[in-house]
Amino acid sequence: MQIDRNITLLVLSGVTALALILTLGTSLSHSRRVELRENRFLQTIEKYKQMGLLENDLVIDGTLRYRLSLATLDYSEEKTFAVVKSELKKQQALMLQEPHNVERLLSFKEYVTALASRMTANSVFNGRVSVNEVPQKNQLNILFLSSDPDHILTGFENISCAFTGTSNVVLCNSKTVSRILDDFDHASENFSTAIATFDSSGSLTIDSLANGDILKQLLKQNFLTWLLGHEIGHVILHGNKVSSGSRPLHFDFVYDAKEREADAFVVHAVRADNTLQAAFPVILLEFIEQRYHKIYQEQYGSSAMVFPARNLPAEIISITATSYSMPLLVRAMRLMDQSIHDNPKALNQATYSVIDGRLAYVGSYKFTDYYEFLKTRVTILEKPSIQSSKIAIYLLTFGVAIALALLIHSQLLRKKSRRI
Repeated sequence: MQIDRNITLLVLSGVTALALILTLGTSLSHSRRVELRENRFLQTIEKYKQMGLLENDLVIDGTLRYRLSLATLDYSEEKTFAVVKSELKKQQALMLQEPHNVERLLSFKEYVTALASRMTANSVFNGRVSVNEVPQKNQLNILFLSSDPDHILTGFENISCAFTGTSNVVLCNSKTVSRILDDFDHASENFSTAIATFDSSGSLTIDSLANGDILKQLLKQNFLTWLLGHEIGHVILHGNKVSSGSRPLHFDFVYDAKEREADAFVVHAVRADNTLQAAFPVILLEFIEQRYHKIYQEQYGSSAMVFPARNLPAEIISITATSYSMPLLVRAMRLMDQSIHDNPKALNQATYSVIDGRLAYVGSYKFTDYYEFLKTRVTILEKPSIQSSKIAIYLLTFGVAIALALLIHSQLLRKKSRRI
């Protein structure tokens, strides 16, 4: 009896040891595969750099540079107009003395570096941001490629940006990003953005029809903030999950829980930076209005003269949304909801700028009450995705098969009992 017990223990010990060896071997094999994949990836990027495929300069509107604001204005309700005017005059005096303290004009690479640095200030990547250089594993690496001949990212030709899961790399298709930014050149009207300038006498002029090129530039920069901030969010929030072997995370495709978390990260990262949190919601509202008007025209024809009172829409537009086809308008509205939730004064702020040598500020002449009304003019038709429908069909089929098997089994048992 004792011998049998010893043999049993010996067999169990052997099986346990074998399982541990196999598990360790599998783990080491996976780690080795990850290491080899990263090395191949880095070698390919080095080759791409030598081939000149890294895009260092995406030009906005030909000659305009990227504007990075350095000062903000808060004109929320608790401030009187006299107080706001006094602050504006003070900032104008400072601008005349030190124009470079109002904003910086940057190249594309400089702007992306500054933007990413601001959005990672409270993360492990604080002070460790690289743009279009060979990636380093201990830093955030953002790459803009004009092409991907070695196919290091599946579907590269169809993406704007994606977190690859390798060496903290965000990979962007510069041609797709340029095409998206160029679409903002079709913005022919200003629906909510106030670009106010001071003349030589100190008088303030707000002209919603002027400064069209500045508005287009701001729309492009704001979208770039959203796009890059979203992918930076994936690196910080989902780095381990993607690195362990799941699919790369794209801005453009499936809109699941991870994508919603990455969008939410943008709002939180922007909120942590003084000037970004003043600029982002204001231009985001303009983006929402631009998208709304485009859909309105598609569904009702011309949008002219449909906003007679307080510029309010007359009709309700309908949008279909699924996790595989989430319209940017819906996503932008969710970003705005989060922005206002985190900061009720989100739309009562402005950033300073220098336009034609004069001090200007960029804010919104529409506020939270208008945005809340605008939401009532949008009906979102949430539909299950194709993938969800397939899963439901599979589950239904499986359930029917089990039911039939149980029915056949019960019939056989009845026949057997009758024979007995």
